[in-house]
Amino acid sequence: MFIGLKRDMTHVYKDDMSVPVTIVEVPDNYVVSKRFDTNKDKWLVSVGIGENKKAGKRISGQFKNVGKVPKQVKQFWVSKNVGDLLEVGQLLNLGEQFKDIKTVSVCGKSKGKGFASVIKRWGFKEGPETRGQGTMKRHPGSIGAQGTGRVFAGKKMAGRMGGDSIKLSKVKVVEVQNNLILLKGGLPGSRGSCIYMEINN
Repeated sequence: MFIGLKRDMTHVYKDDMSVPVTIVEVPDNYVVSKRFDTNKDKWLVSVGIGENKKAGKRISGQFKNVGKVPKQVKQFWVSKNVGDLLEVGQLLNLGEQFKDIKTVSVCGKSKGKGFASVIKRWGFKEGPETRGQGTMKRHPGSIGAQGTGRVFAGKKMAGRMGGDSIKLSKVKVVEVQNNLILLKGGLPGSRGSCIYMEINN
């Protein structure tokens, strides 16, 4: 359970093969709070990074046990055995946590692409370019019968594209270097965006 910042993509050589990787910088992660859920028999642990020095007294009071207000906070469910070992304010060591770890689950927010047409958003085909097509070349066409008097929910139409929460399971950990972790393949989000990582059991 770590909060990282997506940096660049590159490639490394493993077993004489080029492996595409995404570089994720992991700043100092520390435990902000934790709460035990008896129904799930798990700990809900809040992890934070950075320090917000411009926070007001109202927000600062919520984190008085930590001693500083984090810039980013994320909650993770962890097993009872792991949660018992964690304390509020404790720093999480990247090297110790990812020792002998092969895969992780990654969650991030994809790039926002603004308002997109049905061709870009859903892969619709364009209309013919001959016979007086006019301005209908990139239009969606019919959106339903007139008898119903409404458009059914879930209809594929133009609208906002991107900016969604994407979760990837079993992303391979290629290498860990100091505060950097190299994950195989591409990850959601732009440079500098937050990446949330959970160790697979």
